Amino acid sequence: MENITKIYFKNNETLKNNFLLFKFLVKNKTLTDFFKTIKNKFFPQKINNWNEPIFHEPIKESDADKEKLIQFINSSRFNNLLQTLKHSYQLAKIGELSENHIYIHKSNGAYGFYLSFNKNFETNDFSFLAKYFRLKTLELAYALYSSEKIIVEKAQKIEETEKHYLKPNLVLDEDKKMNQQFGNVLIECVKIESKPSYLKVLITFYNDFNFSKNLNPDDFITNHLLTLR
Repeated sequence: MENITKIYFKNNETLKNNFLLFKFLVKNKTLTDFFKTIKNKFFPQKINNWNEPIFHEPIKESDADKEKLIQFINSSRFNNLLQTLKHSYQLAKIGELSENHIYIHKSNGAYGFYLSFNKNFETNDFSFLAKYFRLKTLELAYALYSSEKIIVEKAQKIEETEKHYLKPNLVLDEDKKMNQQFGNVLIECVKIESKPSYLKVLITFYNDFNFSKNLNPDDFITNHLLTLR
């Protein structure tokens, strides 16, 4: 008897071609190229107006991943990199640009910085820095709310985001208010078309009578994130 898969594909030539394309892409393409090609092939008319994720899952770190992070943190290059970033951040606070292109964000309920990728960084640096910032935040009275990888299409380009979101362990202070510490901490490193683009750290906080006044977010960045363990 003829193999049922062969019979099915014999009578469904389009499905057969698409199946062969799928196998080829899985074997030869990167993850980003794979999603982009599949989307254009099977959904050419679909417009994603809301930037709905085409890939979204929790970040899973193997023992090998953790060991690479430890090696990175213990390297002299990381030490020098962190000192340079700290200096660049201090310059950004007084409105001066540095070669690392750090920009300060400040609003009524948020404070943080954006770091653009440039020639001073290697491909994996932003991902390592994001994980280091996550570890530094967890040294305080914070808990990890989520670590996830999200892939969306924006302006016909594939954007990959590694996102870490941390929240303080809320407890009542002596005034019976929730102690929000520095606020909620969002850490993101973003790639566009598989190339590193920027690293973002954003602290958001509440301004209402149910919460204590947040601690100085500049102190959190200067004396915690941009300081060696």
